[in-house]
Amino acid sequence: MFHVKHIHKNIKVSRETLRIKCNYYIILTMKRYSKILKKILSYSFLAIFLFITITSVYENIQLSNKRNNLINNSILDTVHSSSSQKIYVGSQRSDDYLKNIHNPGAFCDILLTEYGSVGVPVLHDLVSFTVGGHAGIVGMHYQDKYINMTSTDTIETTFNNTDKVAYIIDNSSWNDIEMFPDYYIFRVYLSEEDAIKVFNDVISNLGDDYNISFLFNTKSSCYCSDIISKAFRKVNINLNYDFGVTTVLDLAASKYTNLVGYKKSSKNVSYYYFNL
Repeated sequence: MFHVKHIHKNIKVSRETLRIKCNYYIILTMKRYSKILKKILSYSFLAIFLFITITSVYENIQLSNKRNNLINNSILDTVHSSSSQKIYVGSQRSDDYLKNIHNPGAFCDILLTEYGSVGVPVLHDLVSFTVGGHAGIVGMHYQDKYINMTSTDTIETTFNNTDKVAYIIDNSSWNDIEMFPDYYIFRVYLSEEDAIKVFNDVISNLGDDYNISFLFNTKSSCYCSDIISKAFRKVNINLNYDFGVTTVLDLAASKYTNLVGYKKSSKNVSYYYFNL
């Protein structure tokens, strides 16, 4: 009888020992996988950081090169310049280039600004360097039951807008120095047929909600540079070379966008550069 009790006692001890060992190995395995997961996350964040940094540097260099090329190949228009307004023109200017001073851009031109509108100084610089500012696309004379726009209107969307939806606005608003101390006019050379396709896709987004996530629900919502890049994809033009989130700087850096106008303001003087 004593022998049987002793055996049962040993079995109970063995089971308890086994349970402790199992728990120990489970904890050890969890710690091991936790370390692996931390490494994966660390390397992932590092990869994302490097990707954003490298692409941002490249995009800012591309924008700077396009801007310098326009400036270096422009000469002062002494006839139309004044003490508060300096106008420089390139060799490919059209006869009506002066209209761009009040209403920048032509049909399907992309207007964009380099600097974001974030109020916090350090964050403002970071957003401007990695993403850019704001973008819009110039429309045309068009009217239907719901839409009434002219060739001096742009289609835009911004989170700062009261309704936070894609809307139409007169592009003279881009001359508001408080909002846009600088702006660029980019042109993608299109056939008339393709330009209409781009425009039709843009206006189909009017009223869509602003996509604050930049990633999800992209079919029924959009953000400023997204509404433009999606429209150009309709004619097989990809303005987003890095295939990430389409930023304003992506549009500026694209091989398809040609810088034809640039305005900057400094000490109550506006400088305009046109080659359009």
